[in-house]
Amino acid sequence: MKTAQTSVSTWSALVEQVEAGSALLVEELYQSLRTIRFFFRRQIGPDRADDAYHSLIIDLVGAK
Repeated sequence: MKTAQTSVSTWSALVEQVEAGSALLVEELYQSLRTIRFFFRRQIGPDRADDAYHSLIIDLVGAK
């Protein structure tokens, strides 16, 4: 079981590498948060969910 500190340090390292421009880590972020896509599917339907999720990831990566 992961501790909260381990989880924070893992996310921090991922975010730092995404900020540095690592395309591989952007993909990892995309995969790590994919459960949000299922939430979108329930809320706005499958036709719009993938686009909404993709837009969310783009916004996250672009935010500084």
